[in-house]
Amino acid sequence: MPPIIKKIGDCTLVFGDCRKYIPQLERHSVDLVITDPPYGISYQTNHRVASETPEVIANDESLVLMGDILTSIRSKLSGLGSIYCFCSPTNIEEVLPLAKKVYGSVKNLLVWDKQNWGCGDLYNSYGSQYEFIVYLAKASGRPLAKRKGDILSYARVYQPSQVHPNHKPTALLRYLIENTTPPDALIFDPCMGGCSTGVACVETGRKFIGCEIDKACYRSAVASVEWAYSKRNGQIKKPSLISLGKAL
Repeated sequence: MPPIIKKIGDCTLVFGDCRKYIPQLERHSVDLVITDPPYGISYQTNHRVASETPEVIANDESLVLMGDILTSIRSKLSGLGSIYCFCSPTNIEEVLPLAKKVYGSVKNLLVWDKQNWGCGDLYNSYGSQYEFIVYLAKASGRPLAKRKGDILSYARVYQPSQVHPNHKPTALLRYLIENTTPPDALIFDPCMGGCSTGVACVETGRKFIGCEIDKACYRSAVASVEWAYSKRNGQIKKPSLISLGKAL
């Protein structure tokens, strides 16, 4: 079955496996990849958003997808293109060899400070308050707009604002986008989830392509981008999480 593609403004939203779509991208056409791929830890949220039962994130049983993405996207990056890849502290030792195998070296290992810690062992371990962001670039990469520290402090997204279990804050994504790309850049997210990267692209005037394999997440992505354009045009009412768009 070919992927279903919906275009909204400068955003192209693909319902399908990113590994089948990436070969269709033009060589050297992508200025920045921001990806939050499955972490290989079979993540399952206990929070309720739009359903009664927790859902396991698709393809979150291994790091194979992450390796496939890092390998296949390399030829699609522009000469100054770069990648931000989110990963968990629990699998950083597996992710770094994958990244170095494809790109030779890692430019930075950024730390996202979430300003609060999540659940887990409440008695015998410290609360987890951060994630890593692996920063990769072809050759020397594009000069950063501003050179700041490698610890990025942005509050994580709380209920009821989450539309995805691993919802990343738009402010963090805006910072990464604006610090790494020019205004006419094309940003690609192969695992877009609820599409916070796409929303950040709308807010910063960038072009966006995103892929998502989960139908509920894809519907949320479409609704989020439609809301972002409505907000930019002065219509700021946000749809409820339960009635997020009907893209399919």
